[in-house]
Amino acid sequence: MTTRRPCQAKTASWAVKSDGSPTTDPEEAIEGMLLPTAGPKGFGLALSIDLLCGILSGGAMGSDVMPLYGSADVPYDCSHVLIAIDVGHFGDAATARARVEAFCNAIRDGAKAPGVDRLFTPGEPEWQRRTKWGDEVPLDASVLNALKELARELGTEIKTTPR
Repeated sequence: MTTRRPCQAKTASWAVKSDGSPTTDPEEAIEGMLLPTAGPKGFGLALSIDLLCGILSGGAMGSDVMPLYGSADVPYDCSHVLIAIDVGHFGDAATARARVEAFCNAIRDGAKAPGVDRLFTPGEPEWQRRTKWGDEVPLDASVLNALKELARELGTEIKTTPR
């Protein structure tokens, strides 16, 4: 199952106003809602995810989830669920790992748009940064200077490790 469909320009089928009528206006969409992609199939996937997250975590579902950009006084109450699957229960784990690696390589080796040097799988850039920096957090000099100034105002200091 996939929600993949041909790339389209932003159309009125992607969001609705608070009254349920179609819109392409971002402000009206925030007041209303974004619609799942891929029509009924996308709705089915979104519904399944909503049920899994809400039922298994005991959190809100559907219209009980508050708007992400709503009032700061009202809890968002968005539910999450993380599921780990031991692929060894379904077959050989080494075979599964090889298939996943081949699938990821097919993504990385895909056609690139002009000016794009490399394609990444989801999470790969973050993983590379984590591998490079470990437990350190790289900061732009302007951010570090602002933090040092704030620390000075609060009567403390920031300990840094230059790289």
